[in-house]
Amino acid sequence: MLEAWSEGDLDGSPGAANAVERMPNVDWTAAAAGPGSRGSVALAELAAPLANTQYTIGLPLDVVQRWVDDPPSNHGVALVPASSGTLGVAFHSSEAVTPALRPTLRLGFRP
Repeated sequence: MLEAWSEGDLDGSPGAANAVERMPNVDWTAAAAGPGSRGSVALAELAAPLANTQYTIGLPLDVVQRWVDDPPSNHGVALVPASSGTLGVAFHSSEAVTPALRPTLRLGFRP
């Protein structure tokens, strides 16, 4: 992501990013966090997802290093279908009732 955005919270109070606004009263540069609000080059791909399956998606080292060197530049990543005919993937939120279903980020380090 190239722009900061506000996640909001579980109670649905104002502040949650949506297709029009990235923060309260602040629109995305491109609707729905399109190119301009996010980069236009894919950092990684996830092919043929299966239900209830854990996946590892590697991010380019230079992207992660930039986040380490300049934490305010880390606005996250956008999950975007490869084409309009691509089947969607559903993710649970960090507030999922069942903790085991919440997404996690694990970083591995290899010297």
